[in-house]
Amino acid sequence: MKFEDYTKIRKEMFENQPRNKETFQLRWASNSLAGEVGEFANIVKKIYRDHHGDKEAMWTELQDELGDIMWYWLFVCDILDIKPEEVLDFNIKKLRDRYR
Repeated sequence: MKFEDYTKIRKEMFENQPRNKETFQLRWASNSLAGEVGEFANIVKKIYRDHHGDKEAMWTELQDELGDIMWYWLFVCDILDIKPEEVLDFNIKKLRDRYR
Protein backbone atom coordinates (compact mmCIF):
# COMPACT_ATOMS: atom_id res chain seq x y z
CA MET A 1 0.00 0.00 0.00
CA LYS A 2 1.25 3.47 -0.81
CA PHE A 3 1.63 6.03 1.97
CA GLU A 4 -0.72 8.36 0.10
CA ASP A 5 -3.49 5.71 0.07
CA TYR A 6 -2.86 4.79 3.68
CA THR A 7 -3.02 8.45 4.73
CA LYS A 8 -6.30 8.96 2.88
CA ILE A 9 -7.88 5.90 4.52
CA ARG A 10 -6.56 6.88 7.95
CA LYS A 11 -8.03 10.38 7.63
CA GLU A 12 -11.42 8.99 6.57
CA MET A 13 -11.43 6.52 9.47
CA PHE A 14 -10.51 9.25 11.96
CA GLU A 15 -13.16 11.64 10.66
CA ASN A 16 -15.84 8.93 11.01
CA GLN A 17 -15.09 8.20 14.66
CA PRO A 18 -17.83 9.14 17.11
CA ARG A 19 -17.13 12.39 18.90
CA ASN A 20 -18.70 13.81 21.96
CA LYS A 21 -17.58 15.70 25.02
CA GLU A 22 -17.14 12.56 27.15
CA THR A 23 -14.95 10.70 24.65
CA PHE A 24 -12.88 13.83 24.06
CA GLN A 25 -12.37 14.27 27.81
CA LEU A 26 -11.49 10.60 28.24
CA ARG A 27 -8.90 10.76 25.46
CA TRP A 28 -7.43 13.94 26.87
CA ALA A 29 -7.36 12.68 30.46
CA SER A 30 -5.92 9.25 29.57
CA ASN A 31 -3.20 10.82 27.41
CA SER A 32 -2.40 13.25 30.21
CA LEU A 33 -2.27 10.39 32.73
CA ALA A 34 0.11 8.45 30.48
CA GLY A 35 2.30 11.53 30.12
CA GLU A 36 2.51 12.04 33.88
CA VAL A 37 3.39 8.38 34.43
CA GLY A 38 6.13 8.82 31.84
CA GLU A 39 7.45 11.86 33.68
CA PHE A 40 7.47 9.87 36.94
CA ALA A 41 9.37 7.02 35.27
CA ASN A 42 11.88 9.51 33.91
CA ILE A 43 12.55 10.81 37.42
CA VAL A 44 13.11 7.25 38.64
CA LYS A 45 15.59 6.78 35.78
CA LYS A 46 17.44 9.90 36.88
CA ILE A 47 17.51 8.69 40.50
CA TYR A 48 19.40 5.59 39.41
CA ARG A 49 21.44 7.20 36.66
CA ASP A 50 22.48 10.42 38.39
CA HIS A 51 21.97 9.81 42.12
CA HIS A 52 23.00 6.16 42.55
CA GLY A 53 19.52 5.10 43.67
CA ASP A 54 19.10 7.82 46.31
CA LYS A 55 15.40 8.67 46.00
CA GLU A 56 15.77 11.45 48.56
CA ALA A 57 17.72 13.42 45.96
CA MET A 58 14.55 13.87 43.91
CA TRP A 59 11.88 13.42 46.60
CA THR A 60 10.04 16.65 45.76
CA GLU A 61 9.89 15.76 42.07
CA LEU A 62 8.55 12.27 42.86
CA GLN A 63 5.79 13.73 45.02
CA ASP A 64 4.98 16.34 42.41
CA GLU A 65 4.51 13.75 39.67
CA LEU A 66 2.54 11.39 41.93
CA GLY A 67 0.19 14.28 42.63
CA ASP A 68 -0.26 14.88 38.91
CA ILE A 69 -0.84 11.15 38.35
CA MET A 70 -3.52 11.17 41.06
CA TRP A 71 -5.15 14.25 39.53
CA TYR A 72 -5.59 12.63 36.13
CA TRP A 73 -6.44 9.20 37.57
CA LEU A 74 -9.31 10.75 39.52
CA PHE A 75 -10.35 12.70 36.41
CA VAL A 76 -10.57 9.43 34.45
CA CYS A 77 -12.60 7.84 37.26
CA ASP A 78 -14.98 10.80 37.17
CA ILE A 79 -15.40 10.65 33.38
CA LEU A 80 -16.14 6.92 33.57
CA ASP A 81 -18.46 7.45 36.56
CA ILE A 82 -16.42 5.02 38.66
CA LYS A 83 -15.87 5.71 42.34
CA PRO A 84 -12.16 5.54 43.16
CA GLU A 85 -12.95 3.22 46.06
CA GLU A 86 -14.53 0.77 43.61
CA VAL A 87 -11.28 0.66 41.66
CA LEU A 88 -9.31 -0.01 44.85
CA ASP A 89 -11.71 -2.76 45.95
CA PHE A 90 -11.69 -4.37 42.51
CA ASN A 91 -7.90 -4.28 42.36
CA ILE A 92 -7.43 -5.87 45.79
CA LYS A 93 -9.91 -8.63 44.92
CA LYS A 94 -8.11 -9.29 41.63
CA LEU A 95 -4.73 -9.46 43.36
CA ARG A 96 -5.99 -11.69 46.18
CA ASP A 97 -7.49 -14.08 43.63
CA ARG A 98 -4.25 -14.08 41.65
CA TYR A 99 -1.94 -14.72 44.58
CA ARG A 100 -3.95 -17.30 46.55
